[in-house]
Amino acid sequence: LQALAASVVDADEITDLYAEAGIGRLDITRINEAQLRKLANSETPHLVAEALRRLIQQKMREVTKHNVVRNESFSKRLDDLMKRYMLQQLTSAQVIAELASLAREVSAEAHRGEQFDPPLSHAELAFYDAVAQKNMAELVEGGQDTLAEIARALVKDIRKNLSVDWLSREPVRAKLRTRIRRVLAMFDYPPEEEREAVDLVLKQMEIVAALWAPAAMSA
Repeated sequence: LQALAASVVDADEITDLYAEAGIGRLDITRINEAQLRKLANSETPHLVAEALRRLIQQKMREVTKHNVVRNESFSKRLDDLMKRYMLQQLTSAQVIAELASLAREVSAEAHRGEQFDPPLSHAELAFYDAVAQKNMAELVEGGQDTLAEIARALVKDIRKNLSVDWLSREPVRAKLRTRIRRVLAMFDYPPEEEREAVDLVLKQMEIVAALWAPAAMSA
């Protein structure tokens, strides 16, 4: 599939993949059934699928690039869809419909934090996702509200204590692990799930550290 797309799209060529696929300026997040049927009946459905894949990737860069959990989840789902299509496990109509549905989900990510009271910032939402794995909302007393409080507490504590060179200093990382465990314990986070949560929180920190480091440097 990507080889076919590459035959039409090259960095040194003027050919526009979206125009070639008949998509143009189509807003994939608001696509209707008539548009889906038109795309599915395209003479070059493989180009349509590739164009939609790229549109989704672009939207992911906009809304999930700083969220480890959600970016990995959406990336895996997108890759799985394209693999199933290449293996002819999905028809052109099916993969286009699935891609449109996924695009709507990715687009909705920009406002997901607003469902909480008070709303979670993008950073808080990323840490919420890090501690909300394995249906944790069902295991923690208070459910999503408690997990949201954990996320707020983590962001506040980490930003307050983050040093500029923490990534290269194991002693600092060890202290951060201790602080993360302390925050989790404050909210009775299940001890048996603590290790994975701490690892995910640290992984998330690696993503946002570059954003927060200037503030830490000037503090």
